[in-house]
Order: sequence, then C-alpha cells, then structure tokens
Amino acid sequence: MVSDSILLDAFSREDVQKVSDIMGDAPPIIAKDTSIDIISNLLRYYPIVLVAEKGKLNGVIAKEDILKSI
Repeated sequence: MVSDSILLDAFSREDVQKVSDIMGDAPPIIAKDTSIDIISNLLRYYPIVLVAEKGKLNGVIAKEDILKSI
C-alpha cells in the first residue's frame, strides 16, 4: 500500500526508484459485522481498513468515515 504520508516521505529520499521501494504493509481486512471499537482501534495504526465477505471486497473504511459517524 502507498499512502499520502509515504509519498511525502519518499520525495525527500534519493534512493526511491520503484513503488516497491516505498510500499507499506497491506491494510487489515475485516468482516462487515466487525464492531466500531475494533475498527477505530485498527485505524489508529492503518490509514484504511478493508471490508470483505467470502473473499470479495465490499468496501473501504477510512478515518474520515469514523469522524462522520460521530
């Protein structure tokens, strides 16, 4: 995964030549019935959380989505 903060950091590095040089870890994948408490905790460490069911991607939750729901 490449996020905006990773890209901004990459501009200051001279050794970046490929996307793989700056890629971060993949975001966590959760079930659609995961509690908001768990999602909020995951978003402390990841910019997004993927929602999937039976191996099919159903959606993406970002920090902004949680803020909208408050």
